[in-house]
Amino acid sequence: METIIIKANKKQSKIVKAFLETQKVKFDSSPTQKSGKDNESPYDPEFVERILRSSQQAKEGKYTIISIEDMWK
Repeated sequence: METIIIKANKKQSKIVKAFLETQKVKFDSSPTQKSGKDNESPYDPEFVERILRSSQQAKEGKYTIISIEDMWK
């Protein structure tokens, strides 16, 4: 099995769906958000939150610098 993603406007979408139906190809479709971007992020929301929190802490100067000599002690 193979997944193919087709980005089409409404008119193109109708044509593609009609063709797939005539070929007896199973397919799923979902509407695109108005912004043109998918609503879901490929990243775990908890992971994104941790990264954003860490970035904010770095901006606030809340970090520790470890010298290379001390890394393997």
